Amino acid sequence: MPKTMGDNDQEPKTTRLRDIFRTVVDASRHAFARTQNLRFAVSRWARYPQDGTTPPRLLRYVLVGLAIVMVSTVFGVVTARAQANFGPHDATYEVTVNSTITVDAGPLGTLEVDSPLPLGLGVTAVIGEIPASLTSLSPNQNLGALVQDVDSYMQFFAAPEETLDLVAHLLIQDAVQRALLAAGTLTFLIGATAFVLGRSRRKELSYRLARRTWLIASAYVASVALITVSVVQYDSHHVQGEQGQVAAVFDGTALQGARLTGRLAGVIDVYGAQLIGVYEENENFYATADAALRDAFEARTEADKEIAAQQAQFLQESDPTHDDEYVTMLLVSDLHCNVGMSPLITTAARATGTSIVVNGGDTTINGTDIERFCMQSFANAVPDGAVMVQADGNHDSQLTGEQAKAAGVIVLDGKIKEVKGVRFLGDSDPRETRIGQGSTLVNGETYAQAGSRLTEVACAAQKRPDILLIHTPAVGNPVMESGCVPYQISGHYHKRIGPVYAGQGVRYGNSTTAGAMEGKASIGPLNGTAEMTVLRYNPETQSIVDMQIIAVTPDATATVGPRVRFPHPDDGARSVHILDDGLKALTVIPPTQQEQEQEPAPETDTTSPEEETRE
Repeated sequence: MPKTMGDNDQEPKTTRLRDIFRTVVDASRHAFARTQNLRFAVSRWARYPQDGTTPPRLLRYVLVGLAIVMVSTVFGVVTARAQANFGPHDATYEVTVNSTITVDAGPLGTLEVDSPLPLGLGVTAVIGEIPASLTSLSPNQNLGALVQDVDSYMQFFAAPEETLDLVAHLLIQDAVQRALLAAGTLTFLIGATAFVLGRSRRKELSYRLARRTWLIASAYVASVALITVSVVQYDSHHVQGEQGQVAAVFDGTALQGARLTGRLAGVIDVYGAQLIGVYEENENFYATADAALRDAFEARTEADKEIAAQQAQFLQESDPTHDDEYVTMLLVSDLHCNVGMSPLITTAARATGTSIVVNGGDTTINGTDIERFCMQSFANAVPDGAVMVQADGNHDSQLTGEQAKAAGVIVLDGKIKEVKGVRFLGDSDPRETRIGQGSTLVNGETYAQAGSRLTEVACAAQKRPDILLIHTPAVGNPVMESGCVPYQISGHYHKRIGPVYAGQGVRYGNSTTAGAMEGKASIGPLNGTAEMTVLRYNPETQSIVDMQIIAVTPDATATVGPRVRFPHPDDGARSVHILDDGLKALTVIPPTQQEQEQEPAPETDTTSPEEETRE
């Protein structure tokens, strides 16, 4: 049908309307897109402003984190405090910012010395009383208490660096804990505040504060600096309130220039020279002994080379295991807080390549908290890569075991523990001996009962223990009779015993490593010969191969004996002897005669408190 004139006019109108609609839609789309772009640009500017002064969000977060770390660290350091000992006294050690080390003896006065610490830091030690647990004794025990107090003073003045190292460790530990607590608290408060404000209010404040980031940061640093300077000046002015007199007795020592106030000045004038003398005598003795021990190891190395060929005929057939595959153990026992031996333990352990330091117990004198620095000193004597295994003795306590664990020592507790391929079984001594108070059963368990309990553990184990480590030899009697443990190592008697055939195994008792003698203090220069024993263990044959005696004498000389074959349980009653010419031999002795000649009579639970106290 042909188109009319009216139809031709209608078609252009429809086309124009369609074009107009399309134009409007396109314009709306462009406007919406520009709105979205503007919104994104505003949002991005809020996060990453381009005004040249406001840092990006990530940097602002870093600045907030640094602010938290700064204030937390300052808080942790300046508020750090620790409880430790000063001789027999309880003492509180606190960090200060007055550049002074202060020992506050209460009514007696103070001792002050310039602090070597950076940033104006100092330490104040407030000396307290002797703990009641050390003085609450009956009248007939007062002498023992006084002896213990004197020993504690001797411990401190003979080796003050051990106490100082312990205090430094405790203060650093407390400062870290306080700083972490402060940082956690601040982080929680900031997060809680942000949550309470809500999202919209938080964004508004974030935008406003972001533009003033550098101003806020500068004000924060200035405030912290101002507060720190004010506190330091206040503490310094407070310290200078009473000028002390300089004690000439400290000239030439680490305390040179120390100032004394109050009655303490008179006390130091009278007794200071004696205290300095004690310290210098102790330092000189053990430095000389340590040097002698190093020389003795060098001499032993040369001697072993010279006599190796001569002694070969007296030894067992060569072991296919290379020496490097042996586990070397250094046995110490009955240290009784003689921290002067710590450097010598380190020297012996390094010279012999020791992997395990075996501590036979009686590390302390009375098992008290103030003897914690003794345990820390002996634990620190263990070289890197080696570990200490310990069975507490009758002069130790549960507290001693806790202190040892805190120092990284493996403390035996009646269970089998494998250390560097050697399985140890042992436990704390059933008795506790206290100076002036005698001995008591710790848990109501006798020697025989403790031995029976350890026997059950040893015989029931799928992998039986290699070594029984127990302080008092008599506790091991049932264990050795069972045949479930081939070797026993002990201490207690302050003299070397064996090795001897005991039951179905071999028992060895180490002498005192403190040179302890009856009726004499174990602190200071040696009163008797101090001994350590080197044992080498073959993991392949599960046997102790040989032993070597290290001795340090009261005249500061040292000897390192030759390696002597250690008896095997299958040997029977044979004992190792060293001949006059240094050669080694095995001599067969009947078991009964051997025990009578070499080992004291077996202990029973009827031992009197007086006898235990003397041991």
